[in-house]
Amino acid sequence: MTSVARHIAVLCVALLALGPIFGVLADEAEYVDLPDLPESEAIPLKVAFLINPEFPNFSEHEWREVLDFTTASLEEHLQLTVVFSEPEAASLEAVFSELDRRLPEEHVDYIANIHSGEIDWDRMTEAIRYTLPQHLDGIEAAHAEVARLLDGDVPGLGIGNERRKRNRLAVILTDVLEEKLEGLRSFGQDGFLARSSRPGLPGFNEWVYWDALPSLDLPYDIYLTNQPILSVEYFAYPLHAVMRSGATFGSTSASAASEYGTASIASSFFFLDNGPDTVELRNGVQYSRADAIRLTGWLLAHEIGHQLLHLAHPWENTACLMRPSNFTPPEVFAENLDSTACSVGSSPDMTPGAARIPIAYELED
Repeated sequence: MTSVARHIAVLCVALLALGPIFGVLADEAEYVDLPDLPESEAIPLKVAFLINPEFPNFSEHEWREVLDFTTASLEEHLQLTVVFSEPEAASLEAVFSELDRRLPEEHVDYIANIHSGEIDWDRMTEAIRYTLPQHLDGIEAAHAEVARLLDGDVPGLGIGNERRKRNRLAVILTDVLEEKLEGLRSFGQDGFLARSSRPGLPGFNEWVYWDALPSLDLPYDIYLTNQPILSVEYFAYPLHAVMRSGATFGSTSASAASEYGTASIASSFFFLDNGPDTVELRNGVQYSRADAIRLTGWLLAHEIGHQLLHLAHPWENTACLMRPSNFTPPEVFAENLDSTACSVGSSPDMTPGAARIPIAYELED
């Protein structure tokens, strides 16, 4: 698949109800097949560490606690039994250098410049709109989540059908993101953005690189990192990234080498770090290391739900592990979770195959 075709595919992941033109594009797109999983044995997952020494990190023992918590969460909420390999150290610098060489330039051009603030907000509205739920319940639930996080200070969706309300929500979220990034630039330049930078090159914080990383021929199913992923892109930009001021906790994308066709990435940074920039993003809340272990474990289990079952985001059901969290305190997140109220197959977004994941990037030689 060319990078242009892959861009079309990314935009179609959650958009198959947008109308005839997107139906045609979706037919042309290629997606990862839902994997055939073993029914009576544990699913092996090979793990790599990608660590940035600039940032706080778990000890080896704490990372093992993260993996153990993930295993228990998957069994409870998604009825998946997995076994993780002993994590192997990989070089963050090496994989990013390889992507510098091989990632097509037109894809790098989707990175929006949050340092300068010179962002095309019309393009951002389109990027946000393409990721929003397709069904009315999901759109209204997503809007309610935005209103909750902003203490009700958000315009309504008005009257109209799904398309009209989706468009209205995209405009609202664009305005929210623009305001949040103004605040982010006031402190991020000297904090985690500066410590993630590479002179003249996209920084370690850029999601586009992390999304493309599994397309390298690396033998891993899971990438664990302490690197903050904080960025803005002109495609497939989700509501939860908007509400987190550009922060991404985890990601799942197609893999060139994984047996399952996909690989998942989980970052501990926004749970583990208690620096002033991060605490401000978390609305002043401090997390203990025990909190960080649980939150990272839930995050990784969520991503594995995308990876192995291709589940989507059920915004309308707060009991779901697959519903994205937005700096939700761990005790509140735990109180909301209820596997009996959100089982696999219980809603459209909790149905295996609901999330259509584009095939791996066609990297340059």
